[in-house]
Amino acid sequence: MPKYEVGYILSSAVADDEVTKATSEISKAIESSGGKILNEDHWGRKKLAYPIGRTRNGFYVFITADLAAKNVAEVEHKLRTFDSVIRFMIVSMEEADRRRAKDENIRATSGRRQEAAAAEGAVRAEVKDEVLDQRIEDAISGEKENV
Repeated sequence: MPKYEVGYILSSAVADDEVTKATSEISKAIESSGGKILNEDHWGRKKLAYPIGRTRNGFYVFITADLAAKNVAEVEHKLRTFDSVIRFMIVSMEEADRRRAKDENIRATSGRRQEAAAAEGAVRAEVKDEVLDQRIEDAISGEKENV
């Protein structure tokens, strides 16, 4: 079965002691849809990037699960029924891994280009210094001959 990451934000209106209850209900909903929970990551209460309704804070939770692709819509439907969930997102880990690999490849190649450009600039600077030194020596020797 493919891996999916289910990320959701619980409203700050949910009391701290009820967060674990809501999280366990959501985990049970994923399992009842045929999923197997692999990992749960609780980030705790965080400030939202922008207000959602009148909510400025939320409890962030991320669940990694093995879930059949045909059951993703069912999990989405169940997440919509929870009043305490203000936002959620389900992402295929395979797609996320592909994007992450692509981003790392882009960073690596752009880093190599910058290093190559810096090395080329250093070589040019060294050449210029050598040329300047030679010109100075020529000028000094030319003055000695004229004297």
